[in-house]
Amino acid sequence: MSDNYKNADIRNRQGTLWAIHDWVESTFWNSLSKKLSSFLLLSGFTCLAALALYYFSQKISTTLLSAPEALRLAITDQLTNANWVITSLAIASVCAGIMQVIYLRYLIVRPVRVITQLFEETARGEGDFSRELPFMGRDEFQTLAAAFNAFSEKMRQIIGEVRQTSVHIATSAVQVREKIEETALGARHQSSNAEDVYSASEKAQTSMNDVCRESTEIFHSNTRNLGLAQSSLVELNDICGKIDAVNRTVGGFNETVDALSSRSESIRTIAA
Repeated sequence: MSDNYKNADIRNRQGTLWAIHDWVESTFWNSLSKKLSSFLLLSGFTCLAALALYYFSQKISTTLLSAPEALRLAITDQLTNANWVITSLAIASVCAGIMQVIYLRYLIVRPVRVITQLFEETARGEGDFSRELPFMGRDEFQTLAAAFNAFSEKMRQIIGEVRQTSVHIATSAVQVREKIEETALGARHQSSNAEDVYSASEKAQTSMNDVCRESTEIFHSNTRNLGLAQSSLVELNDICGKIDAVNRTVGGFNETVDALSSRSESIRTIAA
């Protein structure tokens, strides 16, 4: 648990330090020029050292007023020479710092501004990837320019491929539109044919209804005729029965006649 508390305390301290750093940077060192100008602080320390030496030289000179003349003059000359040397070094340090800031600003800020301008133009749609960064210097900015130029070349290739793909897509879209128009025309023909088929179907339905109605009438007529035929069959059966009865009666009569004829022949034979 103690390790966890220690780690949490360290993280809190680091967060506080980073917050202070962000505030200082955003307030005082919010540009590369200001950051490079911080080198002048070293020259400022040299100037403070020169001022401190001058102050203490004056204190020493005041102290040496009671010293022998020869000793006082010798020490004063040495202090004066030291002041001149320190002052010259301070001035040279300030000049060197200013020149260093200007030179580093030229080496660092100028390429950054060129890169920033290029990206801003590209973001606004005013620039393109046909521009390349010039090789400025022999340091990391040269590597950055080479990497950006390689990136631009790759983007140009990708844009070219996308353009070719867009042309292909546009051509395919035209072909698809033609196919759609042909399909729409075919659909209109199909619709017209469907209307014709529907009209023919309605006519066929009407004809089928007529046939069905006539079939129903024929069925009813056949039913009536069947009833009449059945009635006629019954009457014919009765007539056939009566005819059979008459035939039987006639047959009996014929038998009687035959018997009488036989008897008359017998009588005729006996009489002869």
